[in-house]
Amino acid sequence: MFTLGLVIASAVAPRVLTIILVLTVILLGSLGLELTGGGELALFGGYEGVLTGVLVVYLAFAFLINEMFGKGIFLLANHFALD
Repeated sequence: MFTLGLVIASAVAPRVLTIILVLTVILLGSLGLELTGGGELALFGGYEGVLTGVLVVYLAFAFLINEMFGKGIFLLANHFALD
């Protein structure tokens, strides 16, 4: 529930952050359901966790490098439109 609330609150954040939080909700759900005995869900959760981690590292470096150079070197898309 907390992560889902963060997804809603991140609608005004860069799009990459919103995608990371959506993937985190999916990751926690798949790993939670894996406890019921679904081995395929654990495999899916593992791959999905790696994808989430790669996006988190990209976002961290993009924020850092863009801030250090004072311009948009790495792409950080604008927030999702709420109009």
